[in-house]
Amino acid sequence: MALPGHVARHYDCLSQRKQSTRCSHRDNLMKRHNNIKRSIISSAVSTFSKRHPIRVLDIGCGRGGDLYKFYHSGVSDYVGVDVSSHSCAEARSRASTIRQMKTEIHECSIYQYFESSPDDELFHVISLQFMIHYIVDSEESLENLMDSCKRKLYPG
Repeated sequence: MALPGHVARHYDCLSQRKQSTRCSHRDNLMKRHNNIKRSIISSAVSTFSKRHPIRVLDIGCGRGGDLYKFYHSGVSDYVGVDVSSHSCAEARSRASTIRQMKTEIHECSIYQYFESSPDDELFHVISLQFMIHYIVDSEESLENLMDSCKRKLYPG
């Protein structure tokens, strides 16, 4: 399924908005939201041994808002995929401040990423947070996405 261009344009515009335009109520909701996400990420990553590099694929990584959450959870290799050029630029900027975590940001759809990445490139965790409704439009496309993700996960 091709991702509509209006989705990328929408998130390009959002990434250019200044944070000062947010109201305090929204800030409180975002803090709560981020605490929940931090807990979920930490729980998912903690199931893997810290003795081995932990690899994460973040589908719909946006501006890289979860980079630090993954880093503080012990992730050593992070791959983010997003269709928005402005969001990817901001994610790359954030990633440049984290020297201890190998980071790649790809500006493309998840389907393009899956087609272009080597079959043996596997991940411990694949994150699809708050974006699946943009890339799935039928039960069949959901099954295809889940099959593609399953092929990219380490066994176990």
